[in-house]
Amino acid sequence: MATSLPFPPSPSSSDPSDLHPGVRQQLMRPCSEGSLLLELRSSTEYSVRELGLAHPAEELPGTFAAPDAVGLALIVPGSVLHGDHPDLTVGRDVRAAQIVGADGSSCAVVQWSGRTVVDNEPGTGRLSDLLHRMLELPTPRCEISAAWYWAAVWLAEVLEPGPRCHEPPATPADILSWHPAIDPREITGLSLTGLERLLLQRHRDHTHLTGWNAIRSSAVAGWLEIGWCPPSVAQWLDSGSFGRWIGIDLPSPVELAEVSHHLLSPGCSQLVVALLVDLARRHGGDTPRINREQ
Repeated sequence: MATSLPFPPSPSSSDPSDLHPGVRQQLMRPCSEGSLLLELRSSTEYSVRELGLAHPAEELPGTFAAPDAVGLALIVPGSVLHGDHPDLTVGRDVRAAQIVGADGSSCAVVQWSGRTVVDNEPGTGRLSDLLHRMLELPTPRCEISAAWYWAAVWLAEVLEPGPRCHEPPATPADILSWHPAIDPREITGLSLTGLERLLLQRHRDHTHLTGWNAIRSSAVAGWLEIGWCPPSVAQWLDSGSFGRWIGIDLPSPVELAEVSHHLLSPGCSQLVVALLVDLARRHGGDTPRINREQ
């Protein structure tokens, strides 16, 4: 087992001079050269792998750090989307680095125009997940509930014509019959209020039984097809990173509500929005508006 080496050496340090010299040197390269992966082997030694302009999430899943690596650094070009630093205006080109030590210590770095800022609480995201998994370290739990994933799966089935559903369902009973957790026999004779109550309860039950760990296990076994995530990559990810990577691409509740309003009958749309509102209240997210006077 390699000796762990925190980066920066002091967890409370935000002094750029405490960064690994390889990180400081490679941050100076122009953004046009694309992304770089640094394997840190001691306090001074390192190797560099050039990733080009492809996103690291397309190149690194399924790979591992060398056994003697004491840390990894991923340097990427980017531009500022938002922030509260007075010199980091929106649109400014920057070089950013995510650094993870073999002991799990981590920091993020932003460099622009000769200035370097170190953040010792870098949060979570794809870059951090990549480095943790390459070092065979666990990632934080996914804060996005799997309930949102199952809602998106259900609505994709009924809103997008396909081999099972050639056109959007016409009645509230029809749309509930496509939900993965509802037995069509439960629907018979229920009013719209009863259907809404059944939908909310069955969706909660389904999420409780099939969270991110169960979804990932299905992907590993090949029972669940996810375009960007073959079984080998699902195996490489852990439950936290797997859920986070899926959650990044999920449509917002407001978007789903708007699509259902335009494509579904008023009763069907009411059920969809009721579920989205319930999920937003329980798990966070933008709350769509319910229009019961359609």
